[in-house]
Amino acid sequence: MDAAAEVPAEEILFQKHAKYFVRFLNILPARLASHDSTRVTIAFFAVSGLDVLDSLHLLSDSFRTDIVNWIYSLQVVPGLGARPCGGIQGSSTLNVLNPPECCGLEAYRWGHLAITYTGIAVLVALGDDLSRLDRRAIIDGVAAVQRPDGSFSATIDGSEHDMRFVYCAAAICAMLNDWGRVDRRKM
Repeated sequence: MDAAAEVPAEEILFQKHAKYFVRFLNILPARLASHDSTRVTIAFFAVSGLDVLDSLHLLSDSFRTDIVNWIYSLQVVPGLGARPCGGIQGSSTLNVLNPPECCGLEAYRWGHLAITYTGIAVLVALGDDLSRLDRRAIIDGVAAVQRPDGSFSATIDGSEHDMRFVYCAAAICAMLNDWGRVDRRKM
């Protein structure tokens, strides 16, 4: 009888699931390339999955640091425009760093509520102290996407709005322990 046959099936599945999650943190399969704009959320599910499986130890310290630094690189801090659009973008492909002023690309650099939630959650799961987050920009960004009825849009451009984004807004404010200008009574 070989050694693999002696291992309970549940343990084999745990190992396979953990390996699957680690792979998603390294590279997306080609069939998921269209989901690159939500890569932070994919990382959230992978890191959360590893955490549930008690397998975060499979991520080396340097890899954890790389993930944390990557998420911080996606942080949006309002600059040229007056719009309060802080938060986290979904992937590096959306991250227009220092665009030339002539091109107007800075107008497309804003946070996404669900991505901001999942990005902060990944940082917390990996043990980051959140000291590099621009908390004010994030909380102002959350308040900026609150609608008059108390619901929240996903982004500053007034995109879709439903209970998912109320949850994301509340989770962000709770994780940062700051409700800023968010009208909690209307939520």
